[in-house]
Amino acid sequence: MTNPLLETHELPPFSAIRPEHVEPAIEKLIEQNRTALEAQLSELEEVTWDSLIEPIDAHNEILNQAWSPVSHLNSVVNSDALRAAYNNCVGKLAQWATEVGQNETLFQAYKTLSESEEFIDLTQAQRHSIKLALQSFHLSGVSLAKDKKQQFSRLTQRLAELSSTFGDNLMDATQAWNLLITDVEELAGVTDSSLALLAQAAAEKDQNGYLLTLDQPCFIAIMTYADSRSLREQIYQAFTTRASD
Repeated sequence: MTNPLLETHELPPFSAIRPEHVEPAIEKLIEQNRTALEAQLSELEEVTWDSLIEPIDAHNEILNQAWSPVSHLNSVVNSDALRAAYNNCVGKLAQWATEVGQNETLFQAYKTLSESEEFIDLTQAQRHSIKLALQSFHLSGVSLAKDKKQQFSRLTQRLAELSSTFGDNLMDATQAWNLLITDVEELAGVTDSSLALLAQAAAEKDQNGYLLTLDQPCFIAIMTYADSRSLREQIYQAFTTRASD
């Protein structure tokens, strides 16, 4: 079975991505990045922008190109299978990020570059990225004792998993809220095109009238054009609290 997440595409192949593609691709790419980083650091003789940072950025970009469409799909066409695959990878990615951030050899390489003569000749953007990377190493616990690093890694992974769970709950609450309007006069001011979308949403649920949800097209249409102050208040309160009935 071919895996579109392991292939190079000019644009993300959203329609070809399946939940079963996610974990194998992310696990493989993380391992590839780990192997490549170990080889790069073991063979690194002179620390320069080209020898140190460009290869790392290239491998990170490959991982990002695989993960970004998965993250997007999980937000817009969420399913139980995709959500499970996504959540299973969140902890793995957090662990990998912490592993990189606590890599003392890599940290020293960045530090060496920041203190080198070449550093002065780099562009402002390049110098700033190196400074941010050094800051990130410290924030990832590179200077901690071994046992503290392990604890930091566990906490970081747990935080990523909890954040993902919170996002799932927020999405569920957003999708659970809806309000059926049967009298079009209550939607005075709303454009005809938006009314058509609301009517279509109701029809898809075998309802007659206009179905309001917290999806962006509906929310923006009501908040922007609806004459009814009480209706705007109702949907605004639902949107900001994600309250479900």
